[in-house]
Amino acid sequence: MARLAVPRRSRAFGALAVAAVLIGPALLWRKASSEAKTESVSNFKLAFTMPEGWIERPHSPQTLFLYMDPKTRVSMRGAASQVVADENPTPDLDRDTLTNQFARVTIDNLGWKAEILGTVDCEGGSYRLIRRETGDRTIVSGIAVRGNTTIIITLAGIGKAKPHIDAQIPHFRDYLASTTLTKSIMY
Repeated sequence: MARLAVPRRSRAFGALAVAAVLIGPALLWRKASSEAKTESVSNFKLAFTMPEGWIERPHSPQTLFLYMDPKTRVSMRGAASQVVADENPTPDLDRDTLTNQFARVTIDNLGWKAEILGTVDCEGGSYRLIRRETGDRTIVSGIAVRGNTTIIITLAGIGKAKPHIDAQIPHFRDYLASTTLTKSIMY
């Protein structure tokens, strides 16, 4: 049987090509896996502005902002929770799971009504909306979870402000869409 003569240089290039085909995807997978792990433990900061015509109210250090519409007395509060760690200690508490937990606790422990609404995309993330209601108050919250950061922005109508909530929800959705989540640089 005749042997095919393959020059030594061609065999070397062939071996290199086979190695690239086998090793290339493994290296790409490793890079993607590393980026996903980095994303899951990163912290994010929220960029926001005060809605036009609203006024800023005093708030606690745990609150990012507290605004009030002076005409309707509806308030909007933003808060963030972050964990600084090499791991995400609660990877199962993503946006939807946390929203479902809010609904369960609201119904089971408070006896209020709870309804999960749609989502609102913003730059760098998205919010799931939940509406919770009892006799004298209606509260609509947007919940965003990214990496080790949880953002909750709440629109509240309490007492005389309660009837004004439904008219504010489209503006609330627009407000959530105007926010931005960007990765924080940790040193």
